[in-house]
Amino acid sequence: DFGISFENALNSLGLDKIVRVFRSGRYRLTEDKMSPMDKAVKYLNYNLVIRTTVKSPVIQVYFDHWDKAVAAEVLDILIDGFLQKRMNIFSAKKAPFFDKTIDEYRTKLSDASMQLTDFKTSNGIVHIDEQSSLLVRHKLDLEKALQELDQRIREVKQQIAVISSGTAPTLAKVPIYSHEETAQIRTAAENLLRLRLSEEQQLTKYVDGSRPIEDVRGQISKVEEFLEDQRQVGIGRLQLDRQAAETRRQNVSQELRNVEAELSRLDGLRSTLRELERTVERVERDYQTYADKMEDERISRALDEERVSNVRVVQTPISLPEPV
Repeated sequence: DFGISFENALNSLGLDKIVRVFRSGRYRLTEDKMSPMDKAVKYLNYNLVIRTTVKSPVIQVYFDHWDKAVAAEVLDILIDGFLQKRMNIFSAKKAPFFDKTIDEYRTKLSDASMQLTDFKTSNGIVHIDEQSSLLVRHKLDLEKALQELDQRIREVKQQIAVISSGTAPTLAKVPIYSHEETAQIRTAAENLLRLRLSEEQQLTKYVDGSRPIEDVRGQISKVEEFLEDQRQVGIGRLQLDRQAAETRRQNVSQELRNVEAELSRLDGLRSTLRELERTVERVERDYQTYADKMEDERISRALDEERVSNVRVVQTPISLPEPV
């Protein structure tokens, strides 16, 4: 124990030559009754000095032998054995573990992806955000169309009220007749006014019930009958227009309810979809991590097979120009 402590003290001071001499003496005192191999190993241990420098990755190795060629050869073999041993230590057989683990994650990823695909297919989801955005825009268009239809229905009701209670000149102002029909209505309204004036004039000349008066009244009746027919034609057209608008409004309202229901359905599915997507992303991330590690292991194994190491020999073993 004292010898070992003394060697360490000398090594720390850099007095390697004294250590070699000290070891040679110890070797000679204990070499009796040993096999040649044990003697060789003991000699190697006594005459081998391994020294490191603080905060330096460099390892310095010295071996003392009476044959300088043997000394250099021993160090060559020692360094080669150290590199091989180091690669054996650090190149642990991880491939089977990685193979098994990556197969498990591959299966998990396939299952998670299948669940996500089935969920999307069964619920008609392609891209939920884009679908929701399109539905929101369609909902706004339907609401606008509904407002326009309500406005149109109110206008038609007002036009029906105007035609039902309006005078002949007012009838011609409602934009539901053709150009020719409007011209006929205006002409009839002018004739009606002219005939009523004529009736008043005739009453100043003839007694009520006389032939001239009855002729004028007959003409008035025909004109009024024509105007009433046109009034009913206009009312019928407006009623058809209102029925069409109301039918259209019902369809738009139903479509709007369907869109709102679809939006509500997608909102309800969103949390489940996000959870499935997060699961796929998490499993895929784990799978990729192990795939990268497996690739690193494959590269490391290939380097080991080629005896490539991150340990470099700074200086090959050389013999000293003068004996110790």
